[in-house]
Amino acid sequence: MIKIIKDNKIDIIHAHTGAAANYALAFKPFVKCTIATRRVTIPIKNPIKKWKYKKLDRVVIVSKNMTEQLRFLKNIEWIESAIDPKFSKCITRNEAIHFLNIDDKFMYICSVGKIETMKGQDYLIKAFALLKKEMHNVKLIIAGSGNTKKLIDTAKALNVQKDIIFTGFVEDTRYIYAASDVCVVASIFGEGSSAVIKEALSCKIPVVSTNIGSADYLINDNGLLVEPKNIKQMKNAILELLMKKRAVNFDTERFLPKNMTKKYEKLYENCFLS
Repeated sequence: MIKIIKDNKIDIIHAHTGAAANYALAFKPFVKCTIATRRVTIPIKNPIKKWKYKKLDRVVIVSKNMTEQLRFLKNIEWIESAIDPKFSKCITRNEAIHFLNIDDKFMYICSVGKIETMKGQDYLIKAFALLKKEMHNVKLIIAGSGNTKKLIDTAKALNVQKDIIFTGFVEDTRYIYAASDVCVVASIFGEGSSAVIKEALSCKIPVVSTNIGSADYLINDNGLLVEPKNIKQMKNAILELLMKKRAVNFDTERFLPKNMTKKYEKLYENCFLS
């Protein structure tokens, strides 16, 4: 690795995982600047890990809410994560309904993202089951790759399996958002700057999200926040947004890659010169 650094005249190492940050620190003597990005809101409790991030030249956070849990650091830079530039232009509901081959007489709730424990899709299904007792013309779309067996079992146990559509991985998720009336982010921990929130709001779809990471300032007046794992709160929030349409006002331009790139260019320049 040292040979690679010297042969290629590498000046900056930018680590994007905790493990990669270990390498950035190890090779710090051989470069001019070391940077690590943290995208999760999981607190750093291990003293050795705290020491590691203190020793790096810069630590990038993707949510300003992470500042408090990293208050032991003096080298923080806040740079929001970008979303795909295609979200600067969304599509129509009719196009989405046709693409997904679903019935337009229903209202739709969507969940987008990898199917895993931290994303909390099982809590969303439980909230959806409560919702179905009060509202019958609604279905749930769960888009994302992963093991759906546990979720299907939960849906069957709650007798809502016929009202849930598992799409698997969808290349262009604009179709999922555009077909939906409400997007739900049910994550129970770890979210930094949720791409799903930014994508859904870019498509003018209101969001119900657990109050984690950047959810509060991203959503603002464009949706509702609930506590993680609180299925009754989640059900009530979804119902409120379905019953009373909320206009979405969101600055998609702010989250396009070109703007994130400018901030990283400035970071690299300042880090290199300091």
